[in-house]
Amino acid sequence: MKKELFRYYSAVTEREMSAVVITPDTDGEHPILYALHGYWGDEHSLSDDSEICSVIEECLPDYTVVFPYIYISRSREKCTALDLLNSTAYDSFIFELTSALIPAVEKKYRLKDRERAICGFSMGGRESLYIAFMRPDLFFAVGAACPAPGLTPGEDRNFHPGQLKEEFFRPSTDAANYPKILISAATNDGVVGKIPYHYAEILDKNSVPHILQEIENGEHNNSSVARHMRELSKLL
Repeated sequence: MKKELFRYYSAVTEREMSAVVITPDTDGEHPILYALHGYWGDEHSLSDDSEICSVIEECLPDYTVVFPYIYISRSREKCTALDLLNSTAYDSFIFELTSALIPAVEKKYRLKDRERAICGFSMGGRESLYIAFMRPDLFFAVGAACPAPGLTPGEDRNFHPGQLKEEFFRPSTDAANYPKILISAATNDGVVGKIPYHYAEILDKNSVPHILQEIENGEHNNSSVARHMRELSKLL
């Protein structure tokens, strides 16, 4: 397993961006998993975690795993507050991913047979679901570890206008082409609370097949991400 910092130019942000890429020891084409960090994080937040790296080495040895920076804004390079303005910058990652990151990454790291998956933690989990639902043509599987609120309209400590109305909370394709979906809820998560269960309930209501993983005694941290990725590997 090799790890390197991958730099590329983004026409979305109009500056150089970077991602950490972990590659198998073998050359050639490989499936690719895009793994998204949470609020306040960066491309190193998950990729530098030893437990996550151990899971990749053990459970995803044939995968190229890409850890991008998902805060996307031309005017701001870093998140400045927990508010709607900054959340919108995370929501803009879908444009960065599809128009800049995927073409740049897959020009260097060759993709095997369109075997592309996406997962994320917290805000990254929210975005991974949104991206996979909006672009199911790109991903055959999606995972969300402790996904953040705001994917659907609602209010907790903040008001969330929602990226998708509940009736449209499903992949935008026919059921036969739905990606595999894994949502993980940590039972001791004091940050997003019951939001993962709420998302799973909406998927049930919309008749969307999915798996809900309960991480017993798990908290809102990288250890829960590692346990999520271990479970996700069974779907890949």
